[in-house]
Formats: sequence, structure tokens, C-alpha cells
Amino acid sequence: MGRADEKFTAVRAVVKILREAAGVRAFGVERKIFPLVAPEGTDGDFLAYQRDGYERQDTKMGIALQQSVIYVIAVSMDYDRSLSLAEAVYTALEGDHPDENVRIRLEDYSEEYVDKKFLQVLRFTIQ
Repeated sequence: MGRADEKFTAVRAVVKILREAAGVRAFGVERKIFPLVAPEGTDGDFLAYQRDGYERQDTKMGIALQQSVIYVIAVSMDYDRSLSLAEAVYTALEGDHPDENVRIRLEDYSEEYVDKKFLQVLRFTIQ
């Protein structure tokens, strides 16, 4: 597949998929998906994302693998709701997306509590 080679723009495919996903839209966050941090005063549930890396493996025949890494953070004041939002993100992103020419895989998952908000942190690779 192809967008991982677009090192700096692969994240656009992820945001597009999230904004269009019915499960994500059910939380009302399709317009509350922010790069790095949410604007101060953002209320309710939201998503943040961060590009975190790019990996390329070369062989004598050329490029064997290219993948970008992105974190998507589901944020909510309610723990159970943060879990459900994270599940909606996972369902939307995990798998092959031929329209966007990407393959997205969940690689890691953790959680945090910051500023009275529950954060579900999902680490995806994009190929």
C-alpha cells in the first residue's frame, strides 16, 4: 500500500477516516480531532493525534518497507466513555483502507489520567 512513503502527510488519511467513521461520529467528535493538543477550553470528548516516527527498511533491491507511526488519543471525563471512544477509533482505523491507499495496524495501547481526564492512547502504524 502507499501512504507511509508520504512521511509528513500520511496522518491526513487517518484524520479523514476518523471523521467519516460512524462509530466515531456517534460520540460527536468528528469536528474535535486535533493535532498534538486540543485548544484550551475544549469541553467533552475529543481526539488528539501525533505523528511519532517513520521507519524505512532498504534491501539491495530497493525499499522493502515504509511505515509511519501515529498516536491517537481518546479523551473523556468519564473512564468508560474513554474506553468506548478508543474502541470506536480502533474499529475505524484497524485494517486495510483501499480508498486511502493505507494499511493501519494497532501496535500498542496504554492509558493515562491527566487534568481530570481519562486518556486512551493508541499507537498505530501506517503502511
